[in-house]
Amino acid sequence: METNENISPNAAAGKHVVVVGLGNIGSPLVELLARLEFVNRLTLVDHDAYDESNLRGQAVLPSDVGRPKVLVQAERAGQINPALQVEAIHAAVEDVPLARLRADVIAACVDSKWGRQHVSQPAWRLNVPWVDAGVAAEGRLARVNVYLPGDDQPCYECAWSKRDYETMEVKQPCQPHGSAAPTHAPASLGSLAASLQAIEVEKILSGDLKSAAVGKQITLAAGSHQLHSMSFRRNPKCKFDHRTFQLQPVRCEPGNFPLRELFAAVQKEIDGAEEVRLHLDGKPFERQWRCVCGAEQAVLALAGRTAAKDRACRRCNGTMQPVGFVSLPSLCERTLTPPELAKPLSELGLVAGDVIFTNRENSRIAFELVNT
Repeated sequence: METNENISPNAAAGKHVVVVGLGNIGSPLVELLARLEFVNRLTLVDHDAYDESNLRGQAVLPSDVGRPKVLVQAERAGQINPALQVEAIHAAVEDVPLARLRADVIAACVDSKWGRQHVSQPAWRLNVPWVDAGVAAEGRLARVNVYLPGDDQPCYECAWSKRDYETMEVKQPCQPHGSAAPTHAPASLGSLAASLQAIEVEKILSGDLKSAAVGKQITLAAGSHQLHSMSFRRNPKCKFDHRTFQLQPVRCEPGNFPLRELFAAVQKEIDGAEEVRLHLDGKPFERQWRCVCGAEQAVLALAGRTAAKDRACRRCNGTMQPVGFVSLPSLCERTLTPPELAKPLSELGLVAGDVIFTNRENSRIAFELVNT
């Protein structure tokens, strides 16, 4: 019997993989992961629905057109492996509560720097390895990168220049998700990238880190049959702080747990006299909405969590938009009104799985909202 001495004896069944993006690469990847014998749980994340233009480049059928990508692929994974637990999250990755991305591996199949950044940072916070894949139709290129959070390991942003940050896809209130031009890659190229990605995911899940492309970019130029390998190093000047956290649970029902009690729970845990400030990584709290008709409304709501129907203008019934410069990066109990402190967390847009950060002396502490 052949064995692989690089595979950890502790590697076992029952692994959980999160797949972000279900297009040219993600749709064939789901089928490959559903067939891995030691994967028993998949979480699928995508905010989009399939349209007719996807039929030639993605693993979908004409009957799937118009349906959310996560539902289509969740059904397909279940058909391949009925024992598989599949969770479908119909949302952009930046809008998903941080703790719901916790897994053994995250596979990113997105087509923008914005999307990759919003996989990389949560993966680092949660100390979860992640595998990125991409394609370029010109040159028939398929590539894969493997990131393993650690003190000496490079993150996605370690290779960024000032220009990369300056050219980040613009996020507008009316288009809340970072966008990029479509790749126009054929299904064959997406499937090739998905295969490379699935192999790296399998290595990580089986404990075979010695042969995984950790800290590397592997590019296969299918047009010329050439393979290129590039290594990356940790950038000491990287703008991302590379911190990972152990999440401390705050057990509550967000629908009936007032903001005031969240402040009290955090204050009790940190056991300090410092003023508590609560914030979510990179997500401000909106304080004002404005309509094109001129109407304004004072609010306290987590950015990106309020549906358009809940922002209907009382004057003209149009959709109010958040005023970007009127927002709070963090919440301080002293500066909020009694009615605001009495609001249930759900009215602020907070849900189970959200991770709240606070500072204590020179460190940050992370708290996960966990349903009771």
